[in-house]
Amino acid sequence: MTKILLMSNGYPSKSHPNYLSFVKNINDCLIEAGCEVDLLVMDTKFDNAFQKYLQYIKYYIKALFFNRYKQYDYIYINMYPWCFLPLIPHFHNMKHVVIHWHGDDILPPTLLVSILNWVSYKFLRNTFIHFSPSKYFANQVAEKLKINIEKIIVSPSGGIDMEIFKEKIGKVKTANLIRLGFASALLKLKGADLILKLLENIKSIEEKIHCKIEIHFIEYGKEKQKYSELLSQFQNTVKHSPYPVFRMAEFYHQIDILLFPSLSESLGLAALEAMSCNIPVVATDACAFQETVMNGISGERFKINDFNDFQKAIINCIQNIDKYSPRNFIEERYSKKSVVEHNKIFFK
Repeated sequence: MTKILLMSNGYPSKSHPNYLSFVKNINDCLIEAGCEVDLLVMDTKFDNAFQKYLQYIKYYIKALFFNRYKQYDYIYINMYPWCFLPLIPHFHNMKHVVIHWHGDDILPPTLLVSILNWVSYKFLRNTFIHFSPSKYFANQVAEKLKINIEKIIVSPSGGIDMEIFKEKIGKVKTANLIRLGFASALLKLKGADLILKLLENIKSIEEKIHCKIEIHFIEYGKEKQKYSELLSQFQNTVKHSPYPVFRMAEFYHQIDILLFPSLSESLGLAALEAMSCNIPVVATDACAFQETVMNGISGERFKINDFNDFQKAIINCIQNIDKYSPRNFIEERYSKKSVVEHNKIFFK
């Protein structure tokens, strides 16, 4: 049996059930593929920045003095720039190293993260194996690390558990009401400003579709206070408290269309989850959405930062709401089952 040590600077816990939830998905897929998996992850039991820094120190000490790396067939590292420092003295003892790139580790949001990433890349070895959640992001990884894209393996971060994210049986659509959902963090980068602009112009859309529109959003993200107050000023918004990942289907079951106007996504798990629940997605015509949101099949795309095109895509999606079959699309390409089958072949 293949032995794998899964590493990450975080893992879902009772206090933070959604913290790097995709790492748990990856762990589950490896186990289902027949691998023996041990975890070396940072404890996420913290309530403020100071406690978080303490957990980082504890994690680095634990990783630095861990003396069993050579016992594993693979060291599977997530969020590499935040994990590499204590591993530098141990890389030569590792049989195979897999690095799964996810987002900020390649496309840094701040100068500080950019510097951290740049330093971490200096310690990459030619023998390391690279995973990417999408073809789009594989190109970003190849360009940033100056490696051949053919060496990068596409694996959608654990895939979608279609037993959890399934279509609601007996779902009844409310007459003369369309419910649009925004499941992303309340951040400008995720397109929160476009949602606000949409609300400001909602009347014109309602007149065109002869139907009322309700927008559901989840109150989370670094800018949640700002955007939650702005969104709540509109009468046709519904605010939701954050859901644990395994209960996110409850949110998707309450909407008819998911809005995903994000400016940058390595994969966009929320979009895949919604589509698995047979909810079409309206997303930007960029990033990984070029692979996951197929016009007329799993949703509609619009030109990035183009509000008029955003409105047109929403109207088109509403008018053709019964013609989409996103769940079939996800089952074929992005299901947890497909990732498990890939792991069986790769890690055998």
